[in-house]
Amino acid sequence: MRSICLMFSQSVQVKKIVAGQFGLFHSIYKPFLEEYEAKKLLRLSSTVNHQIKVYQDCDVSVACSLVSALPASIRSQMSVKQGDKMKLSETGQIVHGIAIRSREEAANCLQRILRRKVMASSARQAISGLLAAGGMNATRYLAQKVSKAWKSWR
Repeated sequence: MRSICLMFSQSVQVKKIVAGQFGLFHSIYKPFLEEYEAKKLLRLSSTVNHQIKVYQDCDVSVACSLVSALPASIRSQMSVKQGDKMKLSETGQIVHGIAIRSREEAANCLQRILRRKVMASSARQAISGLLAAGGMNATRYLAQKVSKAWKSWR
């Protein structure tokens, strides 16, 4: 029961923050939403209350477009794991892409890549903490990091 109350309390707090900053959120994200709508990645529609509903296209072609916008290092890792596909562009050049068979498969692949990146960063932080903080403090810090990493893998 306590966890439900805590979750509800956090939800109310988040709602208050969003409501108080909605104008700012709107001004920050509106150009991105419009750009993605123009690229046919999202569909926006107004409701009776003048609210905007956002619908995301879950087609494989949209997933390919989103993956192509990722940083090159992550795209190359995905290409190794998912496979490479080549197609001929309108100008006659060969364009390399990532073979995405399903959105879920691409999402799982991306999640594994990002998890490894975060784990490597956490390990570096733990080692630097060990060197900077001394024996006892470093042991506690390292135990907390390992515990957190272990929980994220479940």
